[in-house]
Amino acid sequence: MLFGLGLPALADSAQKGARALALAGLTFTATGGEAADFTLWAARAYLDARAEQVWLEQVNLTIHSEPDRPAVELRCSEGYFELKSGAFRLAGNVRGHLGPNRRFQAEWVAYDKKRGVLYSDAPVVVEEEGSVYRGGGF
Repeated sequence: MLFGLGLPALADSAQKGARALALAGLTFTATGGEAADFTLWAARAYLDARAEQVWLEQVNLTIHSEPDRPAVELRCSEGYFELKSGAFRLAGNVRGHLGPNRRFQAEWVAYDKKRGVLYSDAPVVVEEEGSVYRGGGF
């Protein structure tokens, strides 16, 4: 399982090499359609074309702003992206900005394409204008 989130993962780098195309410096931009527009960058990625999945390492992700929602910027150690559905999960010291004045940290976050929301039920710390909030997710 990939970082304990119930996602299939390749066991090690040797297995990744056998089943997936290894990429360095991956940049992927999604625009249009039902999901939010975003740009993803990863230092290393492993593309399994048959499964239409990408495993990511050292990830930066920007979900671009829309009229009713500010931009979201995220960084983390690893992630998983489904090419067909556009769903993703990020884990490993996830930190980021929700708009210009709100920062957060979490163990993991995921994107629900149907609802168009970023969520987590893991412990989260949110800092906003000098206040710090701790909770069980968002």
